[in-house]
Amino acid sequence: AVCDYPWYHHRMNRGGSITNTVKPKRVTDVLAMAFSLIDGEESSLLNALDASERRLIQTRLMASVYATLSLFGKLDSEGKLQVVDAVNRQKSIFRICVALRHKVFCFAMKILGTRPALELLALVRR
Repeated sequence: AVCDYPWYHHRMNRGGSITNTVKPKRVTDVLAMAFSLIDGEESSLLNALDASERRLIQTRLMASVYATLSLFGKLDSEGKLQVVDAVNRQKSIFRICVALRHKVFCFAMKILGTRPALELLALVRR
């Protein structure tokens, strides 16, 4: 559909905005949303699609997950623990790797563990 009316206004770099603050909830919410759609209670929504549509949506969801996980280095100690716990609980979604750096992250998570892999991902995204 096409609309000639400008219906969306995007304000950037607004102080106090949720998109400008890094809190563990921001990261864990993205993880939970992706897990719910890929392997959780809402996975039937994706399973109803054909394979190419499902793969496209899963790939986009995981791109958001990896981008959000790159904020790991900006969290405090308690926040990092919350994110590590969330990643460990929802580890099954990491079978979907969007880019080479994501494949490296998944490999590092298997070899080094979750926290070192997250630290590495945060370093690579700087």
